[in-house]
Amino acid sequence: VWGVGLRRPQKLVSGEVLSLGAGKATRRHAHSETNETFFILMGEGAFVTDGTRSSCRAGSVCSVPVGVVHHVENTGNAPMLYVCITSTP
Repeated sequence: VWGVGLRRPQKLVSGEVLSLGAGKATRRHAHSETNETFFILMGEGAFVTDGTRSSCRAGSVCSVPVGVVHHVENTGNAPMLYVCITSTP
């Protein structure tokens, strides 16, 4: 896992490179103060936002606004590597 944080006046942006094992998923959650944007580097999976499922693979991007319940699933047979960028609106 690799991460970086940047602070600009009245705005906070951070990024992490994360790995999700084959057949695994993150927990369902929402953020009260930040947006999240995901960029898939390797593997395949699905984003579930407010109950809507969207398939993803290397090169896919998904953005989740503040307050939206979401989680990420790895539907492949290998680890899924992705960048998660959080920012304040």
